Amino acid sequence: MQSSNIFTLQTPSGAKLTVQRYRFGQLQKGPKISFVAGVRGDAPEGVRVAFRLMRSLATFEDSLLGTVDIYPCINPLAAEQGQRLWPGFQIDQNRQFPGSPDGHPPARLAHALMQSLQGSDLVVELRGARPGFVELPQAMIREEQGDSMVSDGITLLDVARQCNTSVVWKRGAGSKAHKTLGHQFQNTIVLDGGQGNRLTKEVGEIFADGCLYLLTRTTVLPEELLPFPWMAMEDPVVLSDQEVLRVRVNTAGLFLPSVNLGEIVESEGELGVVMDPRTSTVVETVVTSQSGRIMALRNQPVVSQGELVARIQVLEGV
Repeated sequence: MQSSNIFTLQTPSGAKLTVQRYRFGQLQKGPKISFVAGVRGDAPEGVRVAFRLMRSLATFEDSLLGTVDIYPCINPLAAEQGQRLWPGFQIDQNRQFPGSPDGHPPARLAHALMQSLQGSDLVVELRGARPGFVELPQAMIREEQGDSMVSDGITLLDVARQCNTSVVWKRGAGSKAHKTLGHQFQNTIVLDGGQGNRLTKEVGEIFADGCLYLLTRTTVLPEELLPFPWMAMEDPVVLSDQEVLRVRVNTAGLFLPSVNLGEIVESEGELGVVMDPRTSTVVETVVTSQSGRIMALRNQPVVSQGELVARIQVLEGV
């Protein structure tokens, strides 16, 4: 394993902030796969998966048929405080790409990461559920990039299906997507799920195993070295944006869910209620307009008008 600093910053207190890259294998042969964690400070699940992946790779580095780069925590200042934004600047690091060599520190860090990731055949962002939500493990790719080739005969969608998640979401671009890490390289997979700003044992294991299996599918890791049978990997459902229903509330208050993550709900079925905490009365009953499976569910109860409380995988004939 080789370690190097891709970015160094002198903080006002006099301490030095460094962002590390750990390299396994060798650049002279095979694909280059890069795993990036901790872009936002409130995604500890991704940081833990990077840690577990590094420990696994250290045991069979000499057998790798390519290069694996791991960036265990891109935004350490925010991660140390468990907050989404870069402290002091109050800037979302995942809105700074591709960055600038002459900008403020978050922009310079984004630029340094972009330079370091050049030449990657595949970039995998290790993330976690958004704050206030619990989500099924999912692999997200850009809607228009599913047929992009990662290696001979293997597309980005092929690889995304090998990440041990229950869902592969071919996601459309939002208004600010062009500034995120996930939209900087043609072949990028974002692994998301678990609980916002929390560690979930099962989800961490799912992602760690999925990352190892992904390395076998990209020919970097010989399959016989997997510490588990490949038959145990999840076979995901592939969804487009049209197959994902977003449910929002119409009133402010406390959202009290009446369903569980992964549960199947019927059209017009109740998802929960919004309660007025001052009067303890129900001000809205939240229902789904379509049948499906709960992909994401809000577990932080305070909501404002128009806020998201659930995402549902639409199922026909339920």
